Amino acid sequence: MAFLAAHDAVGGHVYMGAWNRVVDVDLATGNRTLVCDATTGTGPLVATLQALSWDGSRLLAVDDRLDAALAIDPATGNRTYVSSYSLGSGPELLQPSTTAWDGDGQRIVVFDQIHAAVIGIAPEGGARALLSGPTVGSGPEPVGVEDLVVVDGVALIAGYDGLIEVDLQTGDRQVVTSSSVGTGPVFVAFSAVVADPNGQQLWALDRDDPRLYAVDPDSGNRSILSDNATGTGPQIGVGLDLLFEGDRLILLKAQALLSVDRVNGDRSYLSGGNVGDGPMLQGNWMSHAGPGRVLVGGPGSVMAVDLATGARSDICGGGTGAGPMAWMEGLVVDDQDRVWAADSELGALLAIDGVTCERVIVSK
Repeated sequence: MAFLAAHDAVGGHVYMGAWNRVVDVDLATGNRTLVCDATTGTGPLVATLQALSWDGSRLLAVDDRLDAALAIDPATGNRTYVSSYSLGSGPELLQPSTTAWDGDGQRIVVFDQIHAAVIGIAPEGGARALLSGPTVGSGPEPVGVEDLVVVDGVALIAGYDGLIEVDLQTGDRQVVTSSSVGTGPVFVAFSAVVADPNGQQLWALDRDDPRLYAVDPDSGNRSILSDNATGTGPQIGVGLDLLFEGDRLILLKAQALLSVDRVNGDRSYLSGGNVGDGPMLQGNWMSHAGPGRVLVGGPGSVMAVDLATGARSDICGGGTGAGPMAWMEGLVVDDQDRVWAADSELGALLAIDGVTCERVIVSK
């Protein structure tokens, strides 16, 4: 992609833009300063810049993937919408990450990293409601959120500090387990959480110190269910996501799915590791998609895995399907087998056809 340029003739600056970043070049000294990128500045994340101009006090940018015109503060990198389309009412999605299905409320629940909030989204119409966050509910703010599941009207959030429970009626938050709540082995950071259907038992995955913990939801006490020294079978390695299925847990690791016995922690391959045919398993999140089938999603891909045979097949990836997709960070299948994904760069919730990979923005 060619660089874009905007000239501030009075101030003696040229602003250079490409993809998702803008750099300020001082024409007198040649010094370069980063104005904005994925981690610099607040507001909607720039995805694919297509035009850049200077209006005398600010930068104006057109972003192809956001389908929007943005104003960028050259001093702070903060970004605001000048013009964009919007689907659904309620708080704007800025950086939705992990996604869950709330069967009781018949809605998609996402955690937005910039809002630091839990947001509910109606599948029909895309209306959004702030369920918990800095202005709704009381209790500790989740930090470094990696995963979210919903059980019986309660959201469980896994992150750097442990597990936090969120009452979706009141928005109140309380710590389930952390370095100061509950006893048991010390964890580094939880990357995934799953619960049994009644919420009577929790399991959490530590990606940095490869371990699968059983967590008592009442006391927060932790015990090791499976790791390289507990249970037999292939090593956990880089554990990414978890699902509950009867007497076992399904664990997604790099390039493989494992079955983990809920009693003794024994592990075996479900797909990958010479089990099942098809393309190499890739992805960071997964969701049940009907009996004996799991969908695994990554930033730009979705694949189906047959749990009986381990066979893998691509649904999205390599240009498959039409519609917007920039950087998916969550995937969930609801109780009507509809596929939903949060896209952090688009700041949107996508509906994805599970056969053709056709994608439509439902809420933005």
